[in-house]
Amino acid sequence: MKIMRFITTLNILLLFCICTGASADIILDTGATPGLAGYSLHSRQWLATEFSIDEDMVITDVEGWLNGDFNSSGKTFTTAIYTIGSTGPDLEIYSAQVSADGSTQGWYGATGMSWYLEAASYWAAFEVRDSDNLEGFLMPWDASYPADNYAFFNPDRGWRLNSGLNAGVLIQGTIAPVPEPATIFLFGIGLAGLAGSRLRKQTHPNQSKL
Repeated sequence: MKIMRFITTLNILLLFCICTGASADIILDTGATPGLAGYSLHSRQWLATEFSIDEDMVITDVEGWLNGDFNSSGKTFTTAIYTIGSTGPDLEIYSAQVSADGSTQGWYGATGMSWYLEAASYWAAFEVRDSDNLEGFLMPWDASYPADNYAFFNPDRGWRLNSGLNAGVLIQGTIAPVPEPATIFLFGIGLAGLAGSRLRKQTHPNQSKL
C-alpha cells in the first residue's frame, strides 16, 4: 500500500513538471508601431500576419498594436488563427473575442490561451465580425521588424496578400510538452494503483473499532 501511494505521488509530481516546466517563447515580435498612420481595422477590412513555428507549440498570446480614436472604450474585435491559403488565411483553427480601449494606443488581443499548433506556418488574423463593435481603429505601419507576409480581408474580395502592411504583431507560446516513455509508464502504474486502492476500499469498507 505504501509503495503504491509513493508511485502515485511520484507520478502526480512528474505530470506537474511536464505541464508547467515549459518557458514562454516569443514566436513573432515585430515591435510596437507608435505612429498614427496605418491600415484601418473594421467590419469591412480585416488584417492578418503570417508566422511559422519549427516545433509543436501551445500559443498563449496573439496581440496586435492598435491605435484607437482615443475617445472610446469597451470595443471588441476577434483574434483568430488560420491555416495557410493561396491568398492568405484559409481554414480557421482558433478564435477569441477580445476588448480594446480606444483611449490608449498599445497591444490588444487574446492572452492566456492554450491553443495547440503543430509545427507549420499559420496566419494570425485581427477581425471585426458581426458580433464585434470595433470601428475607427487602425494598425499603424512601419513596424521595426515586420513579418515576412501580411494579408487583408474584404467581404467582397476575400483575403488578399499585401507584404507591405508592416503592422505590429506579438505572438508568444510555449513548446508543447512531450512525456518520455518512462514517464508515461510510471504514470500508468500510478493510475492503476490508485484505481486498485479505491476498488479495495469499496469492496472492503473500513470497520469501526470495538
